[in-house]
Amino acid sequence: MNPDAVAALLAKVPAEIRIATKPLGSDRCWAALILLLDNDAGLRIGDLEQNLGGDRAEILPVMRALTQAGLASLVAPTFEDIGNLDTSYYQASLLGKSLVRGLYCSILPQPDDKMRS
Repeated sequence: MNPDAVAALLAKVPAEIRIATKPLGSDRCWAALILLLDNDAGLRIGDLEQNLGGDRAEILPVMRALTQAGLASLVAPTFEDIGNLDTSYYQASLLGKSLVRGLYCSILPQPDDKMRS
């Protein structure tokens, strides 16, 4: 492909949108995001390890990709907990929730308005 043509087309979509969807090319990222969507209160790294069946070395890059894309957030309960993965927890972000909801609504068949009455 012509790099100039690719660059011109990419310029039509803000980088923030392309960055937000990039981790979704990974089944591991999808699995972690689904797990977060199923747990509104959030999950600590130990919970993620237990539910995903991996260790920190496997899970942290996945969570980093989701947070950098804006699909998840790392929340510290107190100011002192900032940077402490044992007390902080991950939650699906508003963007993560909205993106998945939007994909469901646009890809999966929706009930017709006529069928609702």
